Amino acid sequence: MRVRNWLRQKGLGVGDRIGMCLPKSVDSVRVLLGVLAAGACVVPMDCQAPTGRTLKVVCEAQLQRLITFPRLAEQLASAATAGSLPPLTLLQDVATLDSGFMGADTGHVPDNAPAIMYFTSGSSGVPKGVMLSHHNIGSFVNWSVDAFSLSWQDRVTSHAPFHFDLSTFDLFAAFRVGACVHLLDETLVKFPPRVAQLLERQRITVWYSVPTALIDLLKLSALAGRDLSALRLVLFAGEAFPVPSLRDLMLEVPHANYVNLYGPTETNVCTYYRIPSPPLPSQLAIPIGTPCEHLQVTVRQESGELVDPDEVGEICVSGPAVMLGYWSGPGGLQTQGDTYHTGDFGYWGTDGNIHLIGRRDHQVKIRGHRMELGEIESVLVSHPSIQEAAVLWNTRHGDNGELVAYVTVREGKQPLSITELRSHCGTMLAPYALPEQVTWLDELPRTSTGKIDRQGLMQL
Repeated sequence: MRVRNWLRQKGLGVGDRIGMCLPKSVDSVRVLLGVLAAGACVVPMDCQAPTGRTLKVVCEAQLQRLITFPRLAEQLASAATAGSLPPLTLLQDVATLDSGFMGADTGHVPDNAPAIMYFTSGSSGVPKGVMLSHHNIGSFVNWSVDAFSLSWQDRVTSHAPFHFDLSTFDLFAAFRVGACVHLLDETLVKFPPRVAQLLERQRITVWYSVPTALIDLLKLSALAGRDLSALRLVLFAGEAFPVPSLRDLMLEVPHANYVNLYGPTETNVCTYYRIPSPPLPSQLAIPIGTPCEHLQVTVRQESGELVDPDEVGEICVSGPAVMLGYWSGPGGLQTQGDTYHTGDFGYWGTDGNIHLIGRRDHQVKIRGHRMELGEIESVLVSHPSIQEAAVLWNTRHGDNGELVAYVTVREGKQPLSITELRSHCGTMLAPYALPEQVTWLDELPRTSTGKIDRQGLMQL
């Protein structure tokens, strides 16, 4: 209540943007909930991001206040230009705020009031603010509770950082039913054996993360011999789960239910697929499933017409979870209409599920042939020696470009030669889609949200 009361005392409320740049902790949860209780919009930020990136977000969001910790406050103050920083409030000062001041009664916060702004990478290099309302988040939370039968008896891990939209499930769906939330902070997630120990010791029932976090548990055999009998539900989203690793996980922990969730930040989860059994070794990808019951998901041609079954088109989403719009600094909120065009392409399969092909910006044209890089990656990880793969179209050495594969080796296996790798891919891909270079890495670089850092790979 201290944060809420203090914000009201400062005259801050509906429509005001309050930045939160703090390590994950109980205190940061209190701040987040306090901002929402005051009716203001919380802007969670990555406290481990470079100072320049943080300043970009601060300036783009036009924050009325930034709650942070001393070291980062000093860095920002020294790097900022005059007038570019909002008033800074240190976390330890929040604990001393006067909790007795209630402020004027602000009344009911409108459902369409901004609640959270998540910043994603913009194609222009400027961070892009996705503005979600209380209604947007509430519709997703209510769907989650019903779809996964969440209850007060559940014990849910909070693996995602708070500036990543996966955390809306970890916190708000759990709070909605009074479940117990176990925070995995930025330090703990770097040590998979300690994470596995927590899963066993705390009798975790629900896990939600990007696939990478689960792959890390497998790579270090952190799950072997653990009593995970309480774990009933494993949810993953954010990127494709390599089928061989998913199969290994489902065989390692066979009693849990596994669900592939799909959706951009602008809609949160919009489709889901309950995986009935471990995928076959020959399977290259798993479906993204069927629309969440509170949303409408269609696959459309560029003209806007619906596609026929097995015909590729753009995945479009409408319904109550679709964002308010993008925040555009001085221009305020830019709405996007009732339907969000994801930029992802897929098709309705004859099995009744949507199958994801990939993103528009992950497609390249190779000697006149259009190719999805994700398809090449799926073929690479189907080899028993390959753990993970990322493929880039490298144009740094000329206009023609070349396919470069970055791969990691599975435990106990040896790296392949370029000839062996191309031979394997050649059984499933056309000659023009075969990688021309391969770089073996101990691990693929990751963004702060756990996804493959493709920009980082381009710098190698």
